[in-house]
Amino acid sequence: MGKLDAFVEWAREAAVHFDGLDGDTDPEPLSRVLEPLLAGKRVVYLGEPDHWVQQKTAYRSLFLRYLAARGWRWIGEEFGWFDGKLVDRYLADGDESHFDRIAMFGYRGADRTDRVDEPSGLLKQDPEAYPTAEFKAHHLRLARVLRRLSEGREPGTSRLRYFGFDIDASPSSGYEYIGELLRDSPSSPALDSLRGALARVNGESLDDEVRRLDGVLALLEERHDTIERQKDAAWIDELRYCVLSLRDNLDYARVAYPATAWDGVAQAMAMRERIMQRHVRRALEQAPPGEGFVLMAHNMHLAKDDERIRAPGIGPGGGKERSVGTWLNRRLPNQALSVWMLFERGNDNQPFAGLPTRLSSPPTSVNALLGRAGEVFALPARADDARAAVLAKEGDVLMLYNQVARLEPAAQADIVFFVREVTPLSAD
Repeated sequence: MGKLDAFVEWAREAAVHFDGLDGDTDPEPLSRVLEPLLAGKRVVYLGEPDHWVQQKTAYRSLFLRYLAARGWRWIGEEFGWFDGKLVDRYLADGDESHFDRIAMFGYRGADRTDRVDEPSGLLKQDPEAYPTAEFKAHHLRLARVLRRLSEGREPGTSRLRYFGFDIDASPSSGYEYIGELLRDSPSSPALDSLRGALARVNGESLDDEVRRLDGVLALLEERHDTIERQKDAAWIDELRYCVLSLRDNLDYARVAYPATAWDGVAQAMAMRERIMQRHVRRALEQAPPGEGFVLMAHNMHLAKDDERIRAPGIGPGGGKERSVGTWLNRRLPNQALSVWMLFERGNDNQPFAGLPTRLSSPPTSVNALLGRAGEVFALPARADDARAAVLAKEGDVLMLYNQVARLEPAAQADIVFFVREVTPLSAD
């Protein structure tokens, strides 16, 4: 028996196999692969290979139901920071109308009327091609799962919390949230000066707007003591962080949206990854000590050591900044457990013209090899069995757009969750 055949035999034996995958799949069998690895961990990465396949929602639900039942409470996603606040409000009050104001799902009520802030260069998309309704349906489906888990928690325990740790789909999203913070605050010279400085100036450029918000941050610092006599320190800190996040959303748009050269895109991707790191750090600081975190994003954002990955194109960090997963893995050594979802073949409904929606693994890839072991399963990436060594060696791994990365799976993921065939996001 050759090494590859031996690996397939081991994978069939070592994996936790599932008869299909949907929102009702029992998560308890995961204990065989998860329990030995969860001890001492603060963070679980739930990586996905493709944003536009519907199996990712059932996969996320499966692991989140398992983890929430064991006290994991903080859920972060590759999702806008301000949009994430609306999802968290839904978890608190159950009002689904919050989803109508999420920019990721098409809300543009905070956008400027005197300027168009949309990608016009290499990142330009066809809005008609974007599966917005399908994307929203899947996020709402998962949010309903999280709400049920939160409401069904043990009495006296804290509710589930949700946060986005990405750039917002609309760079102006933060104005509405910041406006809410200030709306119920009393009139005073210090607070009124902030309101005035935050007001958008008709005809200002993105450069001008970023500079104006730099001025707001300086004003907050200058008048901190005066404001603190009217508002508590936590309110001031939240306002400062939100102004900073709004400023950085606009600064990212200033660099990324008009970029017509790949170096400009790489610069923007580095900015984005630094902002993602900061958002995750913010959530970690806000949570009670030791509270468990789950981060959901593309596999490449959640690599444990991205210096050991060779991939085409411009990935997370643009080659200039470490991925948020690598950054956090180094910040919290030995405290991150990583799960990567992989697939062999199928279709998605990604919106970029010129890129494929039909997905197929090279016959020599790790994905194709896993496809010989079963349909849907969770597999530990490392084992004492010599037959498992294939995952510790560099191989081809398929991601979205049919892009193939060269990496050692066991260096990036502790568990591989495999689905042989994936299908496009659906609104049903």
